[in-house]
Amino acid sequence: MKKYNTIFFFLLLIVFNSCGQTNEKKFDIKKVTVDPNFDYSQVKDSTKNRELAIVCILNKEYDKAITLLENELAVNPKNVSAIHLIGYCFNEIAPKKSLIYFEKATKMLPNETAHHYNYGLAYYRLEKHQKAIEEYSKVIEISPTDSLVFYNRALAYEGIKDFKSAIKDYDTDLTINGETARTYNNRGRCYMVMNEYEQALNDYNKALEIEPTKANTFSNIGILYLRLKQFDKACPYLYKATELGYDETELINRFCK
Repeated sequence: MKKYNTIFFFLLLIVFNSCGQTNEKKFDIKKVTVDPNFDYSQVKDSTKNRELAIVCILNKEYDKAITLLENELAVNPKNVSAIHLIGYCFNEIAPKKSLIYFEKATKMLPNETAHHYNYGLAYYRLEKHQKAIEEYSKVIEISPTDSLVFYNRALAYEGIKDFKSAIKDYDTDLTINGETARTYNNRGRCYMVMNEYEQALNDYNKALEIEPTKANTFSNIGILYLRLKQFDKACPYLYKATELGYDETELINRFCK
């Protein structure tokens, strides 16, 4: 987090130049290079287990990565990076288990935004939206201009039906990251749920200007017109959404036949 604009920023601890290799025996440690922009002081005692684990994570071999990281912790039980990465792996395959590791990581390094961010993501995947909001809010306290967290906190606010707070976070996301179809689309959805149809349609149209073939935007516009009982306007959007891969056959059969 902080300076990196990707959910996987902590994987930039090591940049692997040959991600296609998955067989450990063929792995060439010389091809692992260090990111010169990252402070390695907290993980300077890491063994090659951790480096190999990151390669496995990049290849989505999470079970292998966990084993390697556990080997790392056997040597360095306070290696917070390894603890955090185990949490990340479990978040991909068994989110509930990840909470234990993210809790440990956040206690060990309470000002590390990545730990709180991924802790929040784990809670969100478990549909514990209020807990997710709390962790995302901690990221914002530490790094108020973080490039990812406002969008994700907005989704969590939607999960508890606090659409006004979600809209505020989407507003901030647009300020920090510029105009994106996904943010306009999501903010439009919030406006639509709040029956603010003119603002919703404005956002949906902005989303289509950025991504003209975004299927779920066509779906959302169709649903908006259905809510307004303007079926003649709704149906072309529902057909288009389905054509683009967002199946609205049920709504089409109900309202457009």
